[in-house]
Amino acid sequence: MFRVSRVSEAIVLKYFKELEIMTPLRHDCIVNLLGGCWEDGADKLSLVLELCSGGSLRGLLNKTGSEAEAITWEGTYMGLGFDTALALRYIHCEQQGDPLIHRDLKPDNIMLAPNSTGKMRAKLGDFGESRRFNFSAAKKRGGGEDAVLTMEAEENDDDVLTMASWWQ
Repeated sequence: MFRVSRVSEAIVLKYFKELEIMTPLRHDCIVNLLGGCWEDGADKLSLVLELCSGGSLRGLLNKTGSEAEAITWEGTYMGLGFDTALALRYIHCEQQGDPLIHRDLKPDNIMLAPNSTGKMRAKLGDFGESRRFNFSAAKKRGGGEDAVLTMEAEENDDDVLTMASWWQ
């Protein structure tokens, strides 16, 4: 949940940017945005997200003792890694508009929720640092400090750009 104690103009703009980014995203491996609430005053901004009752991947990785022994690479971690890859493929290639770059991928932002069979699924969340990748602007800039790009023109006559990372 996005919560603040003091609301500045910058925080309000960041809040609405995350709301705008998350609204159209619909995928089994993305934390679903259910709504948003805002009013003037302190502590009045919140994003309402689906419940991910399994906590975060960070919590799973920090388990010790018998809890940790029950978690296996083949049984749990591989599936969660695959779910994360599906979420990244969706935001980079499959959703509407320019590719979405998460920019804050870490175990704390990968939430866990059981699917209909009770199996734990990974769901990518926290899109507060996310940005759209603008191919037109990247071509004009030609790289430098603002963008790190790889040209595939050697194998391709299309002058296709692929993104390694994008900083705005």
